[in-house]
Amino acid sequence: MTELGIVFLRIALLAYVVSTVVYLAYATFLRRKAVGILGYVALILGFAAHTAFQVVRVSEYWHQHQAFILPTASLFEAISYCAWMIALVYLISERFMRTRLFGAPVAGVIALMVGYAMLSGAAMVPRALMPSLKSPWLNIHVTAMMLSYAGLLIGSLIAVFYLFRLRGFRWAERLFGAMTVEEHDMLAYKFVVFAFPILTAGIITGAIWADQAWGRFWGWDPKETWSFITWLIWAGYLHTRLSLGWRGTRSAWFAVAGIIAVFITFFGVNYLADYFNVTSLHSY
Repeated sequence: MTELGIVFLRIALLAYVVSTVVYLAYATFLRRKAVGILGYVALILGFAAHTAFQVVRVSEYWHQHQAFILPTASLFEAISYCAWMIALVYLISERFMRTRLFGAPVAGVIALMVGYAMLSGAAMVPRALMPSLKSPWLNIHVTAMMLSYAGLLIGSLIAVFYLFRLRGFRWAERLFGAMTVEEHDMLAYKFVVFAFPILTAGIITGAIWADQAWGRFWGWDPKETWSFITWLIWAGYLHTRLSLGWRGTRSAWFAVAGIIAVFITFFGVNYLADYFNVTSLHSY
């Protein structure tokens, strides 16, 4: 079964790469409706194959542990699951956006994440799970966190291209000139508004899970600390917009800081904990 799952994941990676290339062609020199649709269809195919991988991995965990466990128990699985969530959020969102121009960077990030997960080879085979991972809170907590990361990452990518426009890059203005800078800024904001409550729910459910697993809601573990820092940054992003009226450049740089914090929480803590020889209950 593992080999079948990896085949599906390879198909997904290929489709994500094709989607990135087609979306890029659409954004640069083939601005035709059919080309944009083709990029979207390739992303759907990648998502479908990626979903098949998730189903195979869930069935393997069911066979091993007689429990419904989402494939998030290793770094390889977590990266793959996060990439799958990004694809899901973007596929739904593009139906409501007035543009397909963000398809290339989003599909590109998804392809890079899946490729990195596969190349790392970290626990590609389902591993035996410690008792704390055999909990329904694993599925609830990790799904909330990954869904929030997906929304925050897409919003941050949009904010980065907004900064390119404001910096006077002609290619950025040519690409996104169909929307005003105000609409561009607001689009990034909408993704953050979607993701922040889910991030909050993810941290709360993580605390509940920690209490059940380790007998305490919060222990200032490195990943717990960085998740709190991440929450504070994104709370600051929303507070400054809603209370202080911040817009444009300052909000965009807040979003950049927020997504850096997300990457440190998701990836960096694992390496920093090893480098500084710090014990972390959340390291993969």
